[in-house]
Formats: sequence, structure tokens, C-alpha cells
Amino acid sequence: MDSTALLVRRVLAALLVLIAVIGFYWLLQLGREALLLWQQMQLLPTWFRWSLLLLALAGFALGAWLLWGLLRPASRRAAKVESLDRKTIEARIAQLDALGSDTQPLREELRQLEDRATDRRLYVAIYGDISSGKTSLLRALHPAAEGDIDVRGGSTAEVSLHDIELGSQQVVLADVPGRQQVDGTTQARLAEEEAARAHVLVYVTDADLTRSQDADLRALARFDRPIVLVLNKQDRYASDERATLLRHLQARYAPLGIEVMAVSAGFVEMLEKEWPDGRRERVSHPHPAQIDALRRALLVIAGEGAEKYESGRQKATLSHLEQRLSVQECEQRASEAERIVTRYTRRAIVAAMASVAPGTDLLLQGALATAMARELAVLHRLRVRDLDLDALVGEATKVVRTRTGIVLAIAGNALKAFPGLGTLGGGVMHAVAYGLIFDSLGRAMVKAFAETGRLDRSATLAEFESALRANSGSQIQRIAALAQQLVRDESAQTSPRSGASP
Repeated sequence: MDSTALLVRRVLAALLVLIAVIGFYWLLQLGREALLLWQQMQLLPTWFRWSLLLLALAGFALGAWLLWGLLRPASRRAAKVESLDRKTIEARIAQLDALGSDTQPLREELRQLEDRATDRRLYVAIYGDISSGKTSLLRALHPAAEGDIDVRGGSTAEVSLHDIELGSQQVVLADVPGRQQVDGTTQARLAEEEAARAHVLVYVTDADLTRSQDADLRALARFDRPIVLVLNKQDRYASDERATLLRHLQARYAPLGIEVMAVSAGFVEMLEKEWPDGRRERVSHPHPAQIDALRRALLVIAGEGAEKYESGRQKATLSHLEQRLSVQECEQRASEAERIVTRYTRRAIVAAMASVAPGTDLLLQGALATAMARELAVLHRLRVRDLDLDALVGEATKVVRTRTGIVLAIAGNALKAFPGLGTLGGGVMHAVAYGLIFDSLGRAMVKAFAETGRLDRSATLAEFESALRANSGSQIQRIAALAQQLVRDESAQTSPRSGASP
């Protein structure tokens, strides 16, 4: 072992010596070439020699600049928002209308967009998580405002608007529900909607921002409108802690155009007083609000007028409206996809029950499978001519052939839970098997179209095979119940004829 290690060390030493010799040789060669170049340049005219040197320096500087541009870390800037086309949004709303979706809330948002555009008042939304002191801050800005203040947090359940005057500008302060409430989906939606409608945002926090708050604030900062990040309850911090936290927040958000400041909305401290005779009494000690910095900032913004920030407000509103529209389109598309898959599953069951020699080969109903794939592709706005649906159906057939026994066994077990169906013979069992195949294939295609926006054949087939293997109880019951209903419908149609007198 020692001799082997010694041999390895000697080989490594020899390699190092060889590398050093080669390096020294190339260094000498480089020096010689540099000296030759310098001697040759001495023979050139002075002006030409200096021109070459300046040109070489310029090339070196350009190369260094390009290298720095490639290697330096990307700066964290807020993503620019593309201008949204209102006509396109209205056209998408009309398409949802045609599909029977409820678009009244979307149209109401467009109406409010127009109303505020002609209102000429400056809308300021006081926004943030629960218990950050939003309502207390509004009361400090507008003492006449009504609103409950609850130490438990989440006391604001709806948006409340309050008119004040700053300078010569009429201002509307909006107190919105706090984010991150338990079971507060509706409140969060109301808060996000009002934040999108406002000219100015006052983002209230009482500590350093969490990751979700940071993402929320950066998303709001994409639009050309003022945002004031307010560190509320500054009384809780020592002066050095407060200064450190403010510097930290300013370093993070000043590059985004966000103004950062510390305030106190004021609070009442309950103290216990002991009298000389031994009596104890609880007394309140009010701490006045310290919001001068916020008031001055809002006064400057109000002095510039609502018109200056109307464009940013409209962009924010249309962007939020587009997000809501996309969610509703996805929900409507999913609902329509469910109807398409159910319709073709029913057709597959009917065709299998009417078959003289039923089987589980998907090729027997390949036309139905291809038609279902075409409808689902059109629903997801994919060009059918770009999709090789026949190849997908053909490969799905191979999957079914390897799973024939399993699918038939699943169908047979499913029929046991439906009295009367199990005694009707193998035709019904094959029909339920067809139903399982079509339902699984349809849902696999829907998932692939929705998640990838294209026909990912391998992903679709993998999902299809997984669905056939999963043996979902709810899916089996649904398909078997559909077959049971079809049998009942067929029996109802044939009974009067079979019982009729000749």
C-alpha cells in the first residue's frame, strides 16, 4: 500500500514539474512575441503607433464591459406591466356571456372604473395584513371616521370610504379588510379589488415584511402610482431598532419608488393606579398619534391631483380585472370540459351496450375518441390541425390492451354495488369498462391541455394509464350510475311495446 502511494505521489510531482516547464516555456514565448511586436511598432510613425495603442485599449475596454454585463448579477426591478386593451377584456367578457357564465361582477368593475375616472377625487386605499393598525391609522387621519377597532384583528369586514380634504384636493380614504384572515377569502378579495381601484396605496405593516407581504408589495408596485410603506406602532421599537428597520426597508423598496416612513396611529394604555389608602384603580393613559410624516406625504401627492395617477390606477384595475377574468375563464372551461367528457362517456356506453360483440379495444370506438379529443382541443383554444390526435388515440389503444383485464375486473366489481346491473350479462360490464376508458382518457387530455397548453402525448398517456390503474371509487360509481340510468331508460322505452296487446 505504501509503495503504491509513493508511486502516485511521484507521478503527481512529475506532472506538476511538466506543467510548470510548459507554462514557463509559453511565458517566454509570449514575452518574446511582445518584445518583437514592440520593436516593430517603434519603426512606425508616432501618430500611427499611438492610434494602434488607443485602438487596442478601446477593444480591451469594450471586451471587459461586455464580460461584466454577462457576469454581473441581475438587478431586482419591478416587472413592467404591458398595457392592457380594454376592448379585448370586453370581448372576453362577451365570450363568457355567450357560454352562460355570470359576468355581472366583471361588468360592475368596468362601470366603477368609468365612474372613478370622472369623479376627480383622489382615492387612497389603506392596505395591509390584519392587526397592523389600518383602521386606527384611518381614525388618526380622519377622527370623524366610524369603525370598530378590535385587538383580536380582522375587525374590518368590508370596504368603508371616508371623504376628507387635503389642501385643495378632495380625497377618499378607503379602509379595507386585512389580509391573511382565517377563512377570509371574501375579505381578501374585497381588499385586493379596492387596492386595484385606488390612485394611492398606503401599505401598513408593524414589523419587517414577510415573504408573502414582499411579493404582494412588489406586485402592487408594478403600476405608475404612489405607494407609501408605513411602519406602524413605532412605539414598540427602541430608537436604534426603529432606525435599523427603516434603513432596511428603504434599501429594499426605495428602488421601486416606494416611500418608507414610521408612524404611530396612537393607542390607549391601561394602567393600574394604587391610592395611599390601598385602593386600586385602572386608569387609561392615551398615547397621541404620530402621523405628521404620513400626512405631509399625502398632502404632497394630493397637491399633484388625481389626474396625474389616473393612468396608473386604470392599469392596476384592468390588470386585476384580467386576473379575475382568467380565473373565471378557467372555471368555465373546466365546467365545459366536464360536460364534453361526460357526453362522450355516455355515448361510448350506449355504443358498447348496443354492440353485437362488445370488446374493450378502443379502436372499436376510435371515431368517438378522436371527436372527443377535437372538442377538448378547440375548447382550450388549440389548433386541431397542429395536433396528431389519431396517433394519440392509437397509442391509447395500446395502453388499453395491456389493461384490459384490470379494467374489466374493475367494471365487474363496480356492478356489484348496483342491484340488477350485475345480472344483465357481459354487455353491461363491457359498457362500464368503455365508460371508464373514455372518462379516464378525456380527463387526461383535459389536464394536459390545461397545464401545458398543448398536446403533450407522453404526459397525456402517462396520466391516462395512471387513471386506469388508480381505481378511483368516485369515478367507478359515477360511470356505473350512468350505465344504470341508461339501462333504466332503455327498459322504460321497451316495456310499453313488449306489454302491448296484439
